[in-house]
Amino acid sequence: ILHPGDRLTLVRKSMGRKAGEPLVCIANVGVVSVTRERLDAITDDEVTREGFRPLTALWFVDFFCEEMRCKPDVEVTRIEWRYLSDVTA
Repeated sequence: ILHPGDRLTLVRKSMGRKAGEPLVCIANVGVVSVTRERLDAITDDEVTREGFRPLTALWFVDFFCEEMRCKPDVEVTRIEWRYLSDVTA
């Protein structure tokens, strides 16, 4: 279970790597909060913070539901984190 204060290393691709394929580290981050929220409660501002600027919350929910095969009222785990340092690999 993930908790505030935990540290993570963000990587380019972890699942589906072929044998011998290198793990590319992007950054080290610290977990600020972990919450469960309805997907359709996301706002336009939060979508921008997720890196989908200048798209709308409605677009994001539709996109997410199609990709994850879920409904807009599904509860998702939301992880807020901050950068601790850059990783060069």
